[in-house]
Amino acid sequence: MSKPEIQEKMMSSMNELQQTIADMVDDHRGILAMDESLPTIQKRFEAISPHVSSSREVEA
Repeated sequence: MSKPEIQEKMMSSMNELQQTIADMVDDHRGILAMDESLPTIQKRFEAISPHVSSSREVEA
């Protein structure tokens, strides 16, 4: 593979990654990384706002 082909492939991958990131977040959602149990983090959220709801996705 030539250097221009490699650069084009890298740019294509970067554009795909940027689009994936844009698709994952918007004005109403984002990404939360946590290392606490669901009950513990739920208590923390309830302390901030009683109107916070959670969803849980589990990969099978």
